[in-house]
Amino acid sequence: MHGIQPARLKPGVTIDRLPGPTPADLAPAAGDGASARLIRGRALIIWDARVPGKKLDAIDTDQITPATDCVSESLDTLDERWKAGSFRYLMPDFRARVHRGETFIIAGDRFAIGSSREMSPAGLKGVAEEAGLEMVVVCGNNMGDIFRRNAFNLGLHVVQSPEAVVDAQDGDELSFDPDTRRLANLTRHRRYDPVPLTPKEDEIRRSGGIFALGRREFRRSVETKPEIVWPDPKTARRLTTSEQILWAHRVDKNAEIRPGATVRVYADLLPASFGWSTGYVYATVPKPRRVVFRGALQPWVTGKDLVLELLRRWGTRQSQGMSVEFVDADRQLPIAYRNTICNMMAEAESWNGIFAPDEITTAWFRDKGMTELPYPLIAPGADVEWAIDESLALGEVRPMIAKPFSPGNAFPADEVAKERITFDKALIGSCTNGSYDDLLSAALVLKAGRAKGLRKAAKEFVIFPGSGGVRQQIERPDARLDGESIAQVFRAVGGQIRQSWCGPCFGQGPDALKPGERAITSFNRNWTNRMGVGGEGYLASPSVVAASAMLGYMGPPGELGLVWEPELFEV
Repeated sequence: MHGIQPARLKPGVTIDRLPGPTPADLAPAAGDGASARLIRGRALIIWDARVPGKKLDAIDTDQITPATDCVSESLDTLDERWKAGSFRYLMPDFRARVHRGETFIIAGDRFAIGSSREMSPAGLKGVAEEAGLEMVVVCGNNMGDIFRRNAFNLGLHVVQSPEAVVDAQDGDELSFDPDTRRLANLTRHRRYDPVPLTPKEDEIRRSGGIFALGRREFRRSVETKPEIVWPDPKTARRLTTSEQILWAHRVDKNAEIRPGATVRVYADLLPASFGWSTGYVYATVPKPRRVVFRGALQPWVTGKDLVLELLRRWGTRQSQGMSVEFVDADRQLPIAYRNTICNMMAEAESWNGIFAPDEITTAWFRDKGMTELPYPLIAPGADVEWAIDESLALGEVRPMIAKPFSPGNAFPADEVAKERITFDKALIGSCTNGSYDDLLSAALVLKAGRAKGLRKAAKEFVIFPGSGGVRQQIERPDARLDGESIAQVFRAVGGQIRQSWCGPCFGQGPDALKPGERAITSFNRNWTNRMGVGGEGYLASPSVVAASAMLGYMGPPGELGLVWEPELFEV
């Protein structure tokens, strides 16, 4: 288990020898005495090709920076591929248009959802800077939170102003005041006050980004020993599970944990930006949302099916950037299912997803030999004011398949089976469904199918264990498989077992989809070009993918003639 540790200095290094901020880091920021200036440029509108006159919604970071461009050949050309790849397929002439002064990107709602790619804001910013210009991104509601924070960290101007988006037309002259963040459409003689930032977000923005702020705070962070203090019962009554974790990890022990507040929090595991230097990160507390699962799981239904159904119900609004807390009211969901649901809150555009620990959690750790956990068992307080409180009846959910190009574009698998949709590849694994139990659920379907005479997968069938440890585990005999290993069952039907990695999930490596190819996968994302340029990805649970691999078309295990028997198939 990982625990927070104080900074460790190299031999011979003392605190008084640590570097401090540079003069530029200490220079007055906009609004603090610096000279005011306006950024000017013309509108570069990303239109929705399907709806004339509408700005495009839900542009994900795969479209901003395709996976093949998320690389660097050397430090000397660090961001060259990121710049060249900016909107490569969505707007091939993007770079040229920016260079001729179209520096205000105008998009619809939910801009930059998806993968946490620092390359995306860095590439956009770099495209303008190489021509001596500054870029401003203007979008409507619910910008992708990770992109938004990355933009602040890297010094890219981003504003949310639905009114400005509606008014803008091609060629409009716009201006942006970095001091006040006021936006103006000079062509239409209109001014806009965008969605405000929290004080700390504005401080990061005004400071020029997270690196300048980190240099200012570095020495102090080394001098301060991290301390984790959990809330008392009275305080905990009004806090969600996530808020209690933030409360305990506060750097500033007097900081208030409430939706909309930006706080510094110690990180148990340090992320690769900023946390490496100070040991803490900045977090803006989101609104809380609760989903209560009630009832009994239906045959073949897994965590993947539950989350696909949830995303289907949420529609285009998705989670609205909230922190989503799940309650397994009737203790139906094993850890593998919970992991899948929480993992795919990234696709739901959530701040996070979490199940409060319960007896299922502690039993899972105990089975792994971990009986002493570093933190207490916590649960949402009785007085939490949920922004949205909803429930999902497990009995209403069937096995699901999500069609392109959204995880929320989901349909019951037995209905999809009637369409006899064929495919080129069946892929099982990824961070969402690569655990031992996930792979076991697929192997149980394959073994039962073999008993009915289905000996070989109809299409290319590839398996990606979720970790190196899982890859070793699946080579061991399992009593549930009559002494065969999971790996043996996969290989017996022609399955190929790869190393643990997620390449085809984001269109990389030999298993990525080629133009015109289609795959059914247990991956978590199927956006345009996500699994390979010109490819189509369909999402399902490991058991549905396994059944489809044997069928040659997409369908649930029932299409193989299998009848649900809990003692045989339940994981």
